[in-house]
Amino acid sequence: MKDQDILNLPITQLGLSAEFCEQSKKMGYQRLDEVFRASATEIQANKAFTYTWLGELSAFLHENKMLHLLQPAPGKNFD
Repeated sequence: MKDQDILNLPITQLGLSAEFCEQSKKMGYQRLDEVFRASATEIQANKAFTYTWLGELSAFLHENKMLHLLQPAPGKNFD
């Protein structure tokens, strides 16, 4: 499956933990592409954000050889 296919699937279909799915929903994210459209500052400022959530996201991206997606895009620095 291509990166874009994974990013566009509902988070609940990615095989992530129920806790991750629930936390994502509380944060307002239904798909990973929504996560990557937000800035790091926006994500961390979200009242539902936890570092446990970020850790599971990072592990999932690493497993799927997509960890590079956590890097800011050229010209889009972390706030």
